Amino acid sequence: MPTLTRGFDSHRLHCFATLGSFVVHALHKNTKRRSVLRSLIRSGAIVIISVMYFVYILQSTKDKSFYTGFSEDIKERLKDHNWHTVKATKSKAPYKLVWHCGFDDKKKALNFEKYLKSGSGFAFRNKHLI
Repeated sequence: MPTLTRGFDSHRLHCFATLGSFVVHALHKNTKRRSVLRSLIRSGAIVIISVMYFVYILQSTKDKSFYTGFSEDIKERLKDHNWHTVKATKSKAPYKLVWHCGFDDKKKALNFEKYLKSGSGFAFRNKHLI
């Protein structure tokens, strides 16, 4: 299914749709995108799915150490860690995902990540999550 996010607030919502030729034509003619989006939602051509924010814990297969992080796309972020593109983790790759949790509020997810990186968060992680 094509993704309709270009030109919209794509970090807040993902719109997935089967786009008919009238929609593509309307978008190429520079019509007001919001009115097109509203009509597509009303007609049922678009289903809106809210973005999830994930806090995750990775474990290095090299030295068994843990890394806690935040992402909207865990699969891509795990690839980044394993392809040595993340400066903080490239020396200990490869990693495996050992725990993750989804939040619909970005601030709550970031606060929980921050907590897990604190002293009591380490203890909580070791006792309850891994």
